[in-house]
Amino acid sequence: MDSLDYLVMSKGDTLAYNELKAIHYIGEHKFTGFLYYALIMSNKYNYKVASFDVYDILTTNEKYLDKETRRMADEYLLKSKQHNLNPTITKR
Repeated sequence: MDSLDYLVMSKGDTLAYNELKAIHYIGEHKFTGFLYYALIMSNKYNYKVASFDVYDILTTNEKYLDKETRRMADEYLLKSKQHNLNPTITKR
């Protein structure tokens, strides 16, 4: 998993991101472990899928969702829908 971490964090590798996503979702560590990667890929590499993942993770349990976190989640939802002139797509 360390090599996937490296590829995501340093190169914005979308294939590695999706592999990490699968690992975290299978292990049900969606909330604690994967949010970090989704935020990096969304903010640093403008990866729209990651922006939606941030929204999805933050809104999973709406029962405990406060106004500020809801606002932040909604910003990432909007970001996931915005047109991206320079999409990050990785080929290996």
